[in-house]
Amino acid sequence: MDKIIDDALEYFKVPYTANSGLRFPNLYDIFANILLTCNSDRIGFIVQHEDYSNKDIYHYIVRILTNPPEPLSILMNNQLTMIAIKQGLYVTITSRGEELRKILKKSEDDDIILGKVLSYPCFGDIGKRNTKTVRFYVEPGHKDIFSNLCLEENIPTFIEKCTEMGEFIKTVTMNKLNYHIGN
Repeated sequence: MDKIIDDALEYFKVPYTANSGLRFPNLYDIFANILLTCNSDRIGFIVQHEDYSNKDIYHYIVRILTNPPEPLSILMNNQLTMIAIKQGLYVTITSRGEELRKILKKSEDDDIILGKVLSYPCFGDIGKRNTKTVRFYVEPGHKDIFSNLCLEENIPTFIEKCTEMGEFIKTVTMNKLNYHIGN
């Protein structure tokens, strides 16, 4: 299993520069999101074309999602499907694809609905006053799995859910990936 994880991670050792100018050493956030989504720990995630200054990186990710390499396929419990939305591609498991396609077609501009289908722990806090940004990162690379606006009293819920997801990532990757929760 160790070799399968190493081989799968090789496909995500792609350095890139984000449109913000930040440089990242890998695409481990995409790898972690695939694992979380395929194992039903996350409903889905978005690959945003605007995140990558080099559009070839975006297309590389789409190719991996469309045709996962063998070591990644072994780690996936489900097949993925992609749904084009304004922000890029929403990725979920195929069995949820049609249902989520209908929801997103009607509600992709609704921040609460979008937060819910992205599995944000505090999706109901979006748009409220006095929220704090809390982030869930994958390490190495310190790249967001997601950021969420949370009311102070809901931050423990965010931490609990992200800790569960982070521990899952650590377990599946045999501690080759870790996580961090913070702002």
